[in-house]
Amino acid sequence: MPPKLTGELKCLKGLHVLGCILLIIAGICELIIGAIIMIWLGKNLYVLGPAFITIPSILLGLGFVCIILAILGLYGCARANECILKTYTALVILLFLVEIVIAILTSVESNRIESGVEMSVNLTITDYYDNEIAKQKADEMQKTFTCCGANSALDYPINKTPDTCCSQSPCNITNAFQKGCAKEVSGYLEQKMLIMSITSFVCSAVALFSVGFACLFFRDLGQYTKLQ
Repeated sequence: MPPKLTGELKCLKGLHVLGCILLIIAGICELIIGAIIMIWLGKNLYVLGPAFITIPSILLGLGFVCIILAILGLYGCARANECILKTYTALVILLFLVEIVIAILTSVESNRIESGVEMSVNLTITDYYDNEIAKQKADEMQKTFTCCGANSALDYPINKTPDTCCSQSPCNITNAFQKGCAKEVSGYLEQKMLIMSITSFVCSAVALFSVGFACLFFRDLGQYTKLQ
């Protein structure tokens, strides 16, 4: 049977519950954003490669962890169980550290990943007329991003501009898409990386907020229980 709480403890309990609810919302946001980015990356693996699925996969996992920990925190609060609340606090601190690491890693690795994408696009375009797989990748990329060549249509031989470089045929260098695919793909990926980084930073802030109120609640709860 949970002890009857004083007005101050009820206030701290309410703030702790608020922290848990915010953690659930943060977890749901991570799940949605991670899933959307994974779907997009899944559609574009032909140019990006499977390694790019890693960070959104971690984001999805952290979303589930946020929700599970928040439920644990709410249960500990309902039972006024100091042990459960301390366990919840320790795990949320660990979650906070992981979120910070992911946010920093995403920001730091962004430029290196973009360079890798640009190199991959350049190789794909270079092999367009020599490799059927490269041709399929390039055609899909040019249709998806409405771009042409790695840097421009000039990457292709004269009078050999692919039909996927134009919105209408016959396709030639004069009516080809003006944008190069290397910048388009890396720019779009940069946008996704920024979204993931911001999401991790926001969720880490929510985790810190939850930890603060949980600490206050179980500290005062422990003192109150000893007096009973």
